[in-house]
Amino acid sequence: MKLKHLFILVVFLFATVETFSQEDTRSEIMNYQESEFAFVNKARRLLGTHIKDGNIIEATKVKDVLLDEFNGAITEAFYNSEYIHLLFALREYEQLLVFMKQLDINQKVSQNVYTSAQTDNLGTLLIENTLQFNDIFAIDIKENVDDEMDKAFLILLLSEMAYYSPSQSERDEHTESVNKLANEYLANYPDSPYEKVVRENIRFEFGEAKWGFYWDIGIGPVLNNGELKNTFGNSGFGLDMGFEYRHRQLFGQLEIGLVASSLKKDIEINNTIWQKGSSATFATFALNAGYIPFENRRWSIYPFAGIGFSAISAPTEDTKNDPNLQSLKLNTFSPQIGMGVDYKLYSSKSKKSSYGRLSLRYKYKIYNFEKTNPLFQGNQQSITLSFGFGGRPLERKK
Repeated sequence: MKLKHLFILVVFLFATVETFSQEDTRSEIMNYQESEFAFVNKARRLLGTHIKDGNIIEATKVKDVLLDEFNGAITEAFYNSEYIHLLFALREYEQLLVFMKQLDINQKVSQNVYTSAQTDNLGTLLIENTLQFNDIFAIDIKENVDDEMDKAFLILLLSEMAYYSPSQSERDEHTESVNKLANEYLANYPDSPYEKVVRENIRFEFGEAKWGFYWDIGIGPVLNNGELKNTFGNSGFGLDMGFEYRHRQLFGQLEIGLVASSLKKDIEINNTIWQKGSSATFATFALNAGYIPFENRRWSIYPFAGIGFSAISAPTEDTKNDPNLQSLKLNTFSPQIGMGVDYKLYSSKSKKSSYGRLSLRYKYKIYNFEKTNPLFQGNQQSITLSFGFGGRPLERKK
């Protein structure tokens, strides 16, 4: 009987200990210090409520307490864009000017802000507030900010941020309007401490890059001079393909060219007779370099010069009938000079960046086959009309 009572007592003691343990744990949970996230989340939600109600005084108190909690670290409480909208809403223009001077757009927010922003809707409320009261903010800035440079910057910043439209065309028009204001500001205040912010975060203006490339295919007539004229007649027909790289006002070009002609008389060569009327092909591989003294949105004009390696060959039909024509050994280096004019092409959707060009080029090429056969001594002049894919890509202006 005593053993039974002892067993019941032990069970009772264990149950009592477990109950007290649960109560202690529950008490610890209830009294646990509130987490940073809960503090940030509640403060941001309360701030949003005051902004929505138009209670600027209470909103300012919440903002100050929230920042004091993190020793003034903005990204522990807000996204940069949220903070800018907030300072407009609170009319704290001096604080906004200080913040814009030290703005780091790439600085990441804390995990607390990132998580809270998913549900607290503060960013949306602040944007809506700016859109609703931007005219009032603009009047307030003009009346209460004394420095003209600061005043112009705040108006510019407000113009950029206080706009939204679902229409792409309207957004493009707004961007162009802000860009115009930004350019005027930069021109009027070249030493502004907000210059970097204007160039990198407000003005979204794009222009052609300093570099670009083209792939061209062209055709055109060829005129022969010197002994080439007596051997092949006055003219021929040329086909060119080129790869061009441009940087600023300089360019380099790899050119591959073919010219088709026909003999105007019998030629004694390689112990055989290359008969009158036979076809002949001039093949050239050349490297050109040029300078672009004039280039605008539509046109570019440029001289160039280069050196090539040229060879004359007989067609396959003739070489089959006469193996002596297979290797004419008519090879030479051929210097050339020229002038080109480009007309850039733009699509209807994008008028800022060209997708190609039409080019008209004149070339004067000097052959020197005299060591092999003086009958091929002379030069060629060509006029080529070509179409080129490519251009200078768009890049944001700084």
